[in-house]
Amino acid sequence: MEFLEASADTPINSANAYYVKQTLKTKILASQIVLAIAGIYATRSEWVNYELETAYANNIPIIGVIPFGQERISSVVQRYAVEIVRWNTESIVKPIRAHAL
Repeated sequence: MEFLEASADTPINSANAYYVKQTLKTKILASQIVLAIAGIYATRSEWVNYELETAYANNIPIIGVIPFGQERISSVVQRYAVEIVRWNTESIVKPIRAHAL
């Protein structure tokens, strides 16, 4: 299994929302799985919500990852995720292997 991180390597650098959405969508559609930070404040971002909705609408599995020490989680991530896991290597890798397309 090969892992490719597609988010932070090249910033999108645009104020054009349409361009940003298209760029994010292209990256999401090329993914076999999406990891989403499930912290309570993570989905206050319009972009995080867009990423989750895009992945979900295109049947790309979403794994919610609860940040270390976090007790409450985002209801948005909980709604879209096929699985919610804690912040440790094995609990993250196992569902990636199980759900990657």
